[in-house]
Amino acid sequence: MHIDARILPLQEVHTDVCIIGAGPAGIGLAREFLGHHLQVALLESGDFEPDAELQMLADGPTFGDIKPSVEVNRRQFGGNANVWNVDLGDNIIGLRHAIFDAIDFEPRDWMPHSGWPFSRQYLMPYYERAQQLCQAGPFSYEPGPWESEHAQRLPLSGCGLETGLFQFSPSKVFYEQHRSELVGSGNITVYTCASVVELITQEGGDRVIGARVARPGRASFVVSAR
Repeated sequence: MHIDARILPLQEVHTDVCIIGAGPAGIGLAREFLGHHLQVALLESGDFEPDAELQMLADGPTFGDIKPSVEVNRRQFGGNANVWNVDLGDNIIGLRHAIFDAIDFEPRDWMPHSGWPFSRQYLMPYYERAQQLCQAGPFSYEPGPWESEHAQRLPLSGCGLETGLFQFSPSKVFYEQHRSELVGSGNITVYTCASVVELITQEGGDRVIGARVARPGRASFVVSAR
């Protein structure tokens, strides 16, 4: 289901699960509940189409040689998938994928607090699920399975270099296909133009009990999730 928060006179929404943000991460999480008995509210600050007024909510100070946040943080269903810009040919725009090397998880003697609390192997099942979510093809980042008579790895043996792989996926998977799945679901409600401005906690502040949501032209409302 889809609800434009600007239209309905909402005061309070009760649900089982509340997900804030309908970018690739929020969409991926919401899809885990497709067909589930739990009711899910997916809150998105933007709309399905670009909206200049809503996009200005991403404005804010930046420091250093980086782009302003209003230019890189897309307030729209699909989040920054809407601005991925790798040309995949045939008028398809998408994203380039790679996984971390195993050594990226190891501590460095010269770098304080380096290293991850787990190895890359721990993440592999999640990498594979993310690959499916993005529709990026088979989960294979070693050159061997891709080699053929017409495609060989570079002859780099013994020189300290190795052949690596990228894979690619179309960005519209998130803002078209996954959007259709979620909006058509019987247990997931997508709220657009719904900006979370406050997390409401119980007395003592150790538990979140609700999210206050602002929307253009109307009073705010509260989403509480069991």
